[in-house]
Amino acid sequence: MWTDRTVERKAARDPAFGLAAHQEVGSAAFARALLPTTVAVRLTGQGLRRLPAVVDGAAIAGALASASAPNSAGLVTLEPPAEYEDVAFDQLARLGADVEALAPACLRARSSERAAAPAALHQADPQEAYPGKPRINGSRQGSLPCRRR
Repeated sequence: MWTDRTVERKAARDPAFGLAAHQEVGSAAFARALLPTTVAVRLTGQGLRRLPAVVDGAAIAGALASASAPNSAGLVTLEPPAEYEDVAFDQLARLGADVEALAPACLRARSSERAAAPAALHQADPQEAYPGKPRINGSRQGSLPCRRR
């Protein structure tokens, strides 16, 4: 119990201790503990640039540092940690054709299925798939010139 007779003593603090650095290390360790799964991916240059926008920053720093050198096609392989395979699947899907899932096998299979689905949709003639589809600006849909950025 504290009374007015209690003698105040200052705590001795190690001058080498840095609270900010200590908190940063602890926060990074906690963030890594939330990412128990590792996936293997191959990325285009565009995918590599976009990766930090779709994957947690704590997850990606170490993976980027240990990424392979670009192969002859310019693709880079790396192994980012992930929370779960489902989370990795959703995050990597945002990169579209700029990423190839290599492992685990179930992630690769799901990614292959997702990549094949739009390709299958685009194989059919839109007029056959959607008879009576209205014309756009007096021309058939699909005959409009495409502009790429």
